[in-house]
Parts: sequence; structure tokens; C-alpha cells
Amino acid sequence: MSGATRFAASALAAAMLAAPGAAWAEPLYSYWTLQPIGPLGDMDAAADKPFLEQRLLPARLVRLTETATISKGKSVAAGTFLFAVFQKDGQIAFCTTKDQSGGNVAKSLFIPMFDKRPCLVDRDRDGAFDAAFSVFDKYGSALTPSGNLSSAKPLAAPARYDAAAPEDFPAVRRLAYTIAFPNDDKKRQIAVKFDNGGGYAPWQSVSPDSTPAAPTALNVRAEVRAVTADSARIHVGANAELGLLGSSSGGFAVMPLPDALRSAVAP
Repeated sequence: MSGATRFAASALAAAMLAAPGAAWAEPLYSYWTLQPIGPLGDMDAAADKPFLEQRLLPARLVRLTETATISKGKSVAAGTFLFAVFQKDGQIAFCTTKDQSGGNVAKSLFIPMFDKRPCLVDRDRDGAFDAAFSVFDKYGSALTPSGNLSSAKPLAAPARYDAAAPEDFPAVRRLAYTIAFPNDDKKRQIAVKFDNGGGYAPWQSVSPDSTPAAPTALNVRAEVRAVTADSARIHVGANAELGLLGSSSGGFAVMPLPDALRSAVAP
């Protein structure tokens, strides 16, 4: 994803989940935990070098133990990992990840709907998927695909699955944090970049609690202890209770785990 994407505060998260959907489909949401790569605490942050990276992991991940056969001869192979998506009414599905290979990305470069992929639904929550629907990634959707969960059609036969550890998620999605203007007591802030498997691109982070003395972005806070001409001595903390809510509309918000996922399958 190119360009800058605005991250919203937790107040917007509630608005996103409460907003009415289009008549033909409810918006889909996905939720991602932020896992630091490397240590937190005291460190030196140079102006042009990330002081921290975090991996984005789905809050709920499952793995097919049987092949799921979908209509028209399509199937999802046993062993495939699927991440959770949900509607504001609590309905949950599990989606395959986008094929990020060069040829597939080129195929859907101008018309994203050409790259549809399946999501599976366990309507009675008995440990076997029994329905499926299609989704695709809109421009700017980044983490949450677009589709109509309510349009799910029955599978040819149920397909069982098991809960999987989020760390087993095969896709590479990471955030990088850099101190911008480290020696400027008025402009100092955290700059965020996102890697969705194709390299880092800038994202705009809006954190109302951020100050030059303690820049904040998403769940990361960096307390400034000392500054030099081109770096800052900082103490870095990450709030493990906060993750990233993504909407199929392209919006984002920082918030705790949504209630819709608390009762969903978990490792």
C-alpha cells in the first residue's frame, strides 16, 4: 500500500463499529495485535533509523485440517491459515490472505475485484466451516478485505479446522517507528511506516497524547531523556493491551480486543 494512511484514536473505533453499513453489506473488521521485534526500554534513536519494529499478528488465527471444497470446483487446501474478520453484529468469518506474488498483484492492479479470494464461516460454531463467501482488497484497505459475510453459501461438505497460534501467521506485516526531528523540542514525533509484504511505505499516525517530550504512535510511547544533534536518548514502552482495528472501508483505530472476538476460537 502506498501513500499515507491515517490512524485513528480509540474514540473513532467506537464510531467505526457503530456506523451503519451499506444496505447490501455490513462492513468487515479485522483486529491485529502489535508484537515488538527486539527489546524495549532505554535506547538511542537516530533520526534516519527505526528504533523499533512491530509485527502485526491476527488476534484469531485458524488452520484448516481438511480441504474446504467450494462451489464451481474451487477449494481451500488443508493446512491453510485463515485470519478472523467480523461484523459489528458479532458474526465472524476466517479469510485467506492475499496472494502478494508479482503476477497476482499485477492482475488486480487497476481492478481489485479481479483478485477475489474465499472466506469461510462456521455458522453453528461446531469446529467445522460450513459456508463461504468471496472478498477482495480495495485500494487502501491494507488489512481488512471487503465482502458480504451475509452472502455466504453452503460448502459442498463441512471442513474442520483447529485454532492456531497467531505467531504462525505466514504473511509479513510490520510497522517501523522512527523519531522525526529528534533535537527539536517543538516538532519531535514518531514517524510510522508499514510493510505489507512489499516494502515499507509511510503511514500517518494521529495520537492525541503525543508530545515532543514523550512522542506517541499507536501503542508505542517514547519518553525523551536526552538529545544530541541527530539522535535522542529515549525510553520506549508498548501497551500490549492495545491493537489495531482495521475496517474494510480503509479506516484504522487503536483499541483493546473487540468483544466480538473474545469468544471466538483461540489457541
